[in-house]
Amino acid sequence: FLAPKTGFLRCLAESNCNYIVLPMTINYEDLPDQTSLLNEANGNRGGEMSLSALMNWSIQAFSGRINVGRIFISVSNAINGLNMNSKDPQYLGCCIQNHQQRRIVVSEFHVRAASLAINVPPKLISDALSSIGCCHWPEWRDKGQFNQMPTDLAVQWSVMLHFGHALAPYLPKSHSRWASWLSPSNLVFGTKVQSNEIVDSIVSKIVLYFDAAEKAANDVITMLKEKGFSKPNENHVMQQLPNDGKVPLFLMNVAVKILLHGTKCTTPTKNTMRVTEHEKKVSCVEPLFHLDARRLREQKFQVEPIESFGAWGY
Repeated sequence: FLAPKTGFLRCLAESNCNYIVLPMTINYEDLPDQTSLLNEANGNRGGEMSLSALMNWSIQAFSGRINVGRIFISVSNAINGLNMNSKDPQYLGCCIQNHQQRRIVVSEFHVRAASLAINVPPKLISDALSSIGCCHWPEWRDKGQFNQMPTDLAVQWSVMLHFGHALAPYLPKSHSRWASWLSPSNLVFGTKVQSNEIVDSIVSKIVLYFDAAEKAANDVITMLKEKGFSKPNENHVMQQLPNDGKVPLFLMNVAVKILLHGTKCTTPTKNTMRVTEHEKKVSCVEPLFHLDARRLREQKFQVEPIESFGAWGY
């Protein structure tokens, strides 16, 4: 999970109304743009949009030559009486994300891909997920198993991350930054969990890859510093990372970000739900919704008379 976007929530906060939020989770087995997403996660530039490529892919998908598995949409209980104006948008975003995570369901495809990624029996992963309350794909929808298992380690890992957030609370304290990467909202709603032998065996395998990714990133940073680059930047380090297939490249890229910048995820808490005086003095764009600009000025906001899609979180 990525850190929640808060632009739209900030727009709602300015309307000074109560809302009912209905978190929705869309579960995928395989993603149509899995390859391109991994390519971008590896630090490469995203490919350009192509209408002809889209039409070609659509024809192959409708003809059955491309199988992306199944999709399962699940809706959580509504969050009632949410006064956006009285809460920190980041906290609200984490609250919504927490509800979405509870509706994640895991299919046999995810389990088998994870077993290939960390080299453990599928039953061990299935039992571990069951022991921590992770929901499995409904049996009546689990017919017609998705058999196109990925052979690339990076793809296998990306499929396993479908339920990575569920394992975040079980990571040791020494890997708290990786836990916040797996589930940013875990920093806010993290609860004390009781580990068990099955989960620990899975987590220990995952931690080995995290450690290997950090070691590879740290070795490159050390090498660059020895060559005179006192403060190597992120792109420079990523260019020197080994790509031998032993550790997914995107994991090493995450390790670089952790070592150079720490986690970028903020940690809003219930104690920071009120807007501070410092936040009021920060310049902000005028929201896309109709507003009484004078009311904003009275609250000491410095409103810029421009429209920005940043208000929606993009």
